[in-house]
Amino acid sequence: MEAMKPPIPWPGLLLLLAGYVGLSILYQRATPPFEASDEGAHCGMVVYLHEQGRLPLLNRGEVIPLLNQEMTQAPLYYALSAWYIRRADLSDAEERLIPRPDSPAGRADRPGFKNIWQPQPGAKEGSGGMLQAVSELRVLSMLMGLGTVLLTWLMARHCWPEDGWAAFFAGSWIAFNPMFLFIANSVNNDNLVTLLATLSLYTLSRWPASQPSLRWPVGLGFVVGLAILAKVSGLILVPVVVVALLTRSSSTWRQRMVSAGALGAVVALVCGWWFLRNHHFYGEWTASQLQTRMLGNGRAVADPWALLREWDGFIKSYWG
Repeated sequence: MEAMKPPIPWPGLLLLLAGYVGLSILYQRATPPFEASDEGAHCGMVVYLHEQGRLPLLNRGEVIPLLNQEMTQAPLYYALSAWYIRRADLSDAEERLIPRPDSPAGRADRPGFKNIWQPQPGAKEGSGGMLQAVSELRVLSMLMGLGTVLLTWLMARHCWPEDGWAAFFAGSWIAFNPMFLFIANSVNNDNLVTLLATLSLYTLSRWPASQPSLRWPVGLGFVVGLAILAKVSGLILVPVVVVALLTRSSSTWRQRMVSAGALGAVVALVCGWWFLRNHHFYGEWTASQLQTRMLGNGRAVADPWALLREWDGFIKSYWG
């Protein structure tokens, strides 16, 4: 006889989701348009896809307004965002995105305004044009964050069904994390890759103990491929899920190899075209060197201690 599943703790789940949405509204109201982490640059990529309907070619001499390092990023988040605001009028984007000279961006130790972009008297988020688009895109990002919180709750509930607090604690660890709230309520491709990475792990956690069908590896491969198309850092999922499949003691070695092969093939079909495009136009698979040249602040040699020297800024940024 199949064991009865514990009832869903609806009050805790609703409290968790309502708390996330409430704090999200406060974060969106407190952060001026474009002033979240690299939000202006992310908006620039969305504007380009919205206006041009294609990916930029950065080595063909094309004059691209609002050119920035995000133009080399994987395109899924930006394409989805451009479709989401497809009816918006973004003709005022260049008027809104005016850099502020000598902005102390990233310097929490300096007093005064930290604005990266020129404040515009009388301009308010949601007042139409580019500002309205930013408002709508932040809502889209917030919904992606909501999906991440919910998937985390579901994964914890599946892994520890008898512990009534496990799912609530796991979801709260995400939903009330200050940096997660900050990024989840801004225009940023981190939100989509985080959602898809969490969905990948949730799918992996629900994988049946004995399942010869290819439906599961194909579905998981599709999600992992989309995560890589959302941001190249999604590649970290590939070794994670492959190792998880190959170490499944409940499957034969043949089943493990077939599942891993099917997953890899689907991942390649979903996102392989983007790597081939980069190699064709830029001579590199991820366009990372091109991005470094665009930023102009790459290190001549790798410095593993650089991150440790910036610990103070990381702490202030995390809690700020």
